[in-house]
Amino acid sequence: MRIAIISDIHANKHALDLVLKDIEKRNVDKIICLGDIVTKYFYPEYCVDAVSKNCEIVIRGNCDDRLVKNPNFAWARGKLSATEITDIKTSNLIYNGSKSKMLDGLDYLNNLPIKGQIEIGKSIVNLYHSNPKDLESVFNPKVNTKISVNRTNNKKEQILDHNEMFEDDKPSTTVVGHTHMDYISKVKDDKLHVEPDSSEGTIILPNDKAIINAGSVGENIDYLGVDKNYEVISTEITYAILDDKGLEQGFSAQIVKIPYKETFKVVFEDSIDKQIIGKENGGFPYSPSDTSYRGRNVIQQNPNDEKLREHINKRIADNIEAEDKRKKEKNIRETIKDKMENPLEPSKEGKGQKIS
Repeated sequence: MRIAIISDIHANKHALDLVLKDIEKRNVDKIICLGDIVTKYFYPEYCVDAVSKNCEIVIRGNCDDRLVKNPNFAWARGKLSATEITDIKTSNLIYNGSKSKMLDGLDYLNNLPIKGQIEIGKSIVNLYHSNPKDLESVFNPKVNTKISVNRTNNKKEQILDHNEMFEDDKPSTTVVGHTHMDYISKVKDDKLHVEPDSSEGTIILPNDKAIINAGSVGENIDYLGVDKNYEVISTEITYAILDDKGLEQGFSAQIVKIPYKETFKVVFEDSIDKQIIGKENGGFPYSPSDTSYRGRNVIQQNPNDEKLREHINKRIADNIEAEDKRKKEKNIRETIKDKMENPLEPSKEGKGQKIS
């Protein structure tokens, strides 16, 4: 049995297609998704439908949860409400009865479980988006506390004790996503040891305690600088493969890393085109700063390509110009509306004054 585990797609259709194509080549028997199918990028309905059709188990992520509950995500909610979801394979975790069809992407996300469990031989593997207790708290042994808290806008709890990443004291493996940073780690003498190269593959035995982070399909993260305080989008996107080695032999865990530079250029172009169209016309709901951030990441990934640098900077300028134009037009509309709703007070002679 070979199991692929994907996480944190964030409505990035281009990246998801790249990963699913790679998975297809590797003779995988089952795909599991650890959530955050939506938000950030432009294709929530495409990604929810693709995940529902390709993944046997799907866990709810914090962004899936927010989209369902938070009215600030009205744009993506609107797109999902028109999505037809078919061939739901996760219903064995949601319902005790027969599998059913859901015609609403929001209902699909709202019914996703917050955890799951599989057995590989005699090994117990627990599945979460972030950790056993909630969808938001951050555990990231690859970076320091300050960086990990910053990844959640200084609002969510930071998990420092690796023991909190397990349901109990029994040997098991915890598999998560959420941080957009992949790793494979094992507990030895009550200390967590992160493997130096997660792409090489690590054997995990039934009596081991291990934590695996599958990274992100939609937007993996690297931290740069001496203090690792500069965040950039990685040149690779990742997912995990768990390969059964036999009843007593446990399984091998490997992080698959897929080159993302060229696809990221496509993602940036797609994003900025939709941003320029504008929110009022059903366009991309990012702010210009978000789109510019991704453009600068494209430059960061291709530092010696001067033509690309010029092109990206021109597109960012186009984007800023379009946003400035929208703001001016919005101000004019609001001014006219205000004058229509609040005309000047009539004079003492009872004659109204004209609105210029």
